[in-house]
Amino acid sequence: MAKDQPTLNPCTVKVLLEALESGDCCSKALASRLGMTPAAVDQHFCRAMHRLQADSRGGALLKAVIGGHMPGYRLTCRSSCAALKDAVQASQDESNIQHVIDSTLTRRPSQ
Repeated sequence: MAKDQPTLNPCTVKVLLEALESGDCCSKALASRLGMTPAAVDQHFCRAMHRLQADSRGGALLKAVIGGHMPGYRLTCRSSCAALKDAVQASQDESNIQHVIDSTLTRRPSQ
């Protein structure tokens, strides 16, 4: 992560990782799995969206991966840079987040 990039606190990263791994950005579901309130999940997403300059939760997830904030994940553009641009645009629709994740992200092998 470059020095000029925004930082995310560990709790926010935990929420984003859970959303990324589950493919679900729903506050209630994430709150239940993480043992926090839906309002706390909303706050973490709002913080991430603000710091990463994202317009949606899906956009925040993608920007967090691109920025190196998500341990164990990396971006793999399987066809072209245009595919990445399309994926970010598609992430505006929260119901499409699992498709975006499946088509643009891969989990790094554990070392």
